[in-house]
Amino acid sequence: MKLKQMWMTQSTASNRYALHMLAGIVMITVFAVLLACGGGVLLFWITDGSKPVLLIFCCGVTALAVGLSIKLGKRTARDATVFFLAEENQLYVADARILYNYGHSLVSYIGGVLKTEKFLQKMAEHPFVPIGANEVLQVERIHEARGHYVVHCIVRTPRHCRARCTYFVDKDVSEVDRLLYELEDRQKHPFGVEYTEPQRPVAVLIGLVFLGGLIAVCIGSHPAVGSLPQVIYFPSLAAAFVVLCTLIYLWVWHR
Repeated sequence: MKLKQMWMTQSTASNRYALHMLAGIVMITVFAVLLACGGGVLLFWITDGSKPVLLIFCCGVTALAVGLSIKLGKRTARDATVFFLAEENQLYVADARILYNYGHSLVSYIGGVLKTEKFLQKMAEHPFVPIGANEVLQVERIHEARGHYVVHCIVRTPRHCRARCTYFVDKDVSEVDRLLYELEDRQKHPFGVEYTEPQRPVAVLIGLVFLGGLIAVCIGSHPAVGSLPQVIYFPSLAAAFVVLCTLIYLWVWHR
């Protein structure tokens, strides 16, 4: 397939994807650990070991680490997203992160990041549409954020299925105005049949009811309430955490 143009971020074209990804993870981890340890010791000394203050501080550090992680994830998503315009005026998009299995260990994850960078560099040197690329059929909306654009669109996957996807377009992409023109053109003149939103999985609804029941048990068995035996507090809390993680996974998979 011959290409008219390809769009990727400047940092990706400069072979800095792995550096940004791995360095960001290390910096967030070190920062969170140092802040938690140093701030915790300082607060323990100032407040004379006040448990509520320490709990609020730990929750704040956790929220800060999660926020920084989300910001890093958006940054790497923009770096890993590449758009292609074919000679037949077909617009394709590929997220290089989903083309490789990052595994479940630290070594395999680092290996997956390095393979992704190598793959992106190969595309930068010799542009081509990868096998796992999606064809953009319709753009539903585009809104501008700080440093990037968020594009909600309907795509055709390599298996010829239609799906709703969200992509991030960095503002430092070379000739980003041309890419926005192509996206806006597909917003005005969509291609393909109308997309039908799939039914929300029943498992999510059942899980929400189950999670609500476990939360009620946790509240009732908490020492401050005492309406249920305290021995079931920690097991029900652990079960609620597992159900919550499962629901988040199902929701992300559904979207």
